[in-house]
Amino acid sequence: MSTVAVVKCASYDEEEVDAAVAEAVELGGGLESLLARGSTVLLKPNLLEVRDGESGATTDRRVVGALVKMIRARGACALVGDSPGLRHRGAGDTVLDVTGMRAHCEELGAAVESFESARLTDTSIAGGIVLKRAVVAAAAVESDLVISIPKLKTHSLTVMTGAVKNLYGVLPGGQKTLGHVLGRTHAEFADVLCDLYSLVRPRFAVMDAVTGMSGTWRTQKDRIRPGLILASADAVALDAVACELAGLSPMDVPTLRQAHERGLGVADPALIEVVGETSARIEDFTLPYRTSIAWRLLRLFAPALQKEDPRVVPELCDGCRACEDACPAHAIGYPDGRAQIDLEGCIRCFCCLELCPRRAVEIERGWLGKRLFGGR
Repeated sequence: MSTVAVVKCASYDEEEVDAAVAEAVELGGGLESLLARGSTVLLKPNLLEVRDGESGATTDRRVVGALVKMIRARGACALVGDSPGLRHRGAGDTVLDVTGMRAHCEELGAAVESFESARLTDTSIAGGIVLKRAVVAAAAVESDLVISIPKLKTHSLTVMTGAVKNLYGVLPGGQKTLGHVLGRTHAEFADVLCDLYSLVRPRFAVMDAVTGMSGTWRTQKDRIRPGLILASADAVALDAVACELAGLSPMDVPTLRQAHERGLGVADPALIEVVGETSARIEDFTLPYRTSIAWRLLRLFAPALQKEDPRVVPELCDGCRACEDACPAHAIGYPDGRAQIDLEGCIRCFCCLELCPRRAVEIERGWLGKRLFGGR
């Protein structure tokens, strides 16, 4: 039986965040037995892009800062690190600076580094199914303790993202490309994430669900405000509870189902005890796919009926080339100054949709997809 704590946190006021994170961590199992004086703790937030925590896209600096304070108070050393989805040179440092993560955490006594410029290590993954070895940030495998600090968000490829998928950021840019190339299907990419999780194995997870993102992040209404902090010593269980709060079965999320089946954590709600705000629910939450039943149904039909293609909206594209930098398949060009996607080379990872700063990429579906899920 795994325990997941759910605690209210209505805003990013620093005192309120500190209190909510401390309560959630204590209810979720506590850090005392995990921390030793002088040990090094890697805090791995989700710093996908140049947007702050209020936007719903990245872990807020104050949630990470609350954990830095707790770790430092117990005589341990805190290291905050991540590698964003953006691929251009210096992207990691830019995200750390613009989100305020670096300044806030360094002021509290933590070391902060971009995994794009940090020391890396080439590591084999025992029992890896798709990802047999990987070049990862050395801190991810050398720290005494890893804490995953995800944001509550949907994801066009994995349905939901959380504490498990958050570890994809221990791969620097080029290695993320390899992960997407190896994990071309939903199931294969779920195995890539589980392989990486089995290597890093965070001992604790805290989710920033004060704000979050649902749907496909296209409109302002996709930004949601659940006003919650979740915490658990089982990162898989934490993600499962986040799904439950949003009205989604954890077993409909390939990453969680496969993590559960591989014994990496618990995703079956019957084996999870929720403590704290046991009646909490996440309202106004929409999925990239409207219902799990329709999603399963679509998978039964011929590939032609499953069409899901990224499409650039020309009037929104300003030619910044962020999608080209992010594309692991090198399937995006700029023949007329605006992005154009080569669907023959596209592997449908939707990195372009996720990382376009102007939200100029959308998903174009076939006739059945439109009827089941809406959209173009």
